[in-house]
Amino acid sequence: MSNYYIFRITQSCAKYFINENHRHLNAPVGWKFGFGAVKNEHKNRPLCKHVLGVVWVGRTIARNLPDKTYLEINRLCVLEKNKNLCSQLISKAIKFIQKTYKEKRYLITYLKKSELATVFKAVNFYFYGFTQGGYWRGRDYQQPKQKWIYFLNNKEKRKIRNLLNKKKKEN
Repeated sequence: MSNYYIFRITQSCAKYFINENHRHLNAPVGWKFGFGAVKNEHKNRPLCKHVLGVVWVGRTIARNLPDKTYLEINRLCVLEKNKNLCSQLISKAIKFIQKTYKEKRYLITYLKKSELATVFKAVNFYFYGFTQGGYWRGRDYQQPKQKWIYFLNNKEKRKIRNLLNKKKKEN
């Protein structure tokens, strides 16, 4: 049993939490839905002041990706020392997308090149390569970002797994 209660969070509460706690970016503009987490003892009345982590899902920021098939984890923000909370928030978002957004086939996210992707590997995201780099809103530096993708249906998963296996055999 989990130590956390995960619930649908309002945009204003998620925005406040991210602006206060995210280590290098403020809350994004686009919003489809989000989930927050509190300790189990607060589950009867989850308030913004009790939130320990947030996942923010919205439209993809990449202009060349079709909006009909993609959603993006725009922010994932968790207070330190909350073991496994990131993967629980992402898993809840994936289940919600599969149930609610039937037309969506991909969930993507971007990480700074220097960030570890352990949590995304744990919830079965695939490394999709690096972007060419670009301006991170509010920051003066440019650097390539890691692109990670989750396939929301098994047909797409099999397709990419076969492609990745072919690449490994060629190398």
